[in-house]
Amino acid sequence: MEANGTLMEALFEAQERTIEEMETLTRQLETEQKMTPQQAHDTGAIHSPPAGRELSAGNYRIRAEDRLGEGSLKQKCRDNFAAIELVNRLDTEGRAATDADKHILVKHVGWGGIPQVFAQHPGSDWES
Repeated sequence: MEANGTLMEALFEAQERTIEEMETLTRQLETEQKMTPQQAHDTGAIHSPPAGRELSAGNYRIRAEDRLGEGSLKQKCRDNFAAIELVNRLDTEGRAATDADKHILVKHVGWGGIPQVFAQHPGSDWES
């Protein structure tokens, strides 16, 4: 019976810590939401790691020059193919992606927005 009491106490303490962490995160979000995008950028709020976690130096940071979301549907398709080909090459070579590689990989947008690629009879505008 004593073990159950200890377990219950541990569960209550964990729950209290979780509630405190959620309240802290809520306050942080409320503060960040009151900031203009420029203020959030200047303070680092949009680039801050989650509480208790460090950013890995190996993580790629999306930059303005990546121009994500820009380009025609055909360009997005080409970017997807380039990223897939690069992943295959990285896998074959058994190496990690360089920053230049990551610049290509970050442009992979998936296929949901360009279903024409898989159409049985794509429009003539997809022939080239």
